[in-house]
Amino acid sequence: PFILTPAMNRLGEYYTAVPYSRVLMLSTVVALMVVPCSLLSGAAVGRKVGYRPMLLVSMVLMLAGGMAPCLFPDRFWPVMACRVVCGVGVGLSYPLSNALVARLYGWEDQGRMMGMGMMAMNLSGMLYQSVSGAVCAAGVRNVWLVQLVLLVPLALVFFFLPEPEREGTAEPDALKRPENSFFSMRVVVISFACCLLYILVNTVIL
Repeated sequence: PFILTPAMNRLGEYYTAVPYSRVLMLSTVVALMVVPCSLLSGAAVGRKVGYRPMLLVSMVLMLAGGMAPCLFPDRFWPVMACRVVCGVGVGLSYPLSNALVARLYGWEDQGRMMGMGMMAMNLSGMLYQSVSGAVCAAGVRNVWLVQLVLLVPLALVFFFLPEPEREGTAEPDALKRPENSFFSMRVVVISFACCLLYILVNTVIL
């Protein structure tokens, strides 16, 4: 979602006929689409749709929505529509990483794998934005080309990601949660705190 963050100043100068607050929506509309689409993905994946097909569809949408502005970089509203498509792809993929860890790894390994996933996500995000800033410095139209990097994970998912068993099938003993694992108010409080933190982080970034 934050690929455009280093380019916002240049984009504001590029779209001179558009208010800067509206230009900022090129970044925030992606995060906005994450909310409903992640709920949709979480409800459907593993039951009506497989993990692997859902992830492939989400990555194709991200790639298509991210790259399409190269075809009409001077037209603001078509570019905004492409960002909506990209946001749908991001939202569909958002809940899948932790869900895949839960389905593919035993209970004792899930925390470690989720931690490694978060570390990889943050490091790649730092690198991704640095590359985006460097590319944008060479020309604001080039920032859309950074999305080409998605071809690498798309190929990895297509060729190597195993499809977990559908929800409702018998789980191996290694995947079963301990008996004392239950939903509580602590989950609600932590979720609310994460939501507040995410709002503040997005505000600071912009």
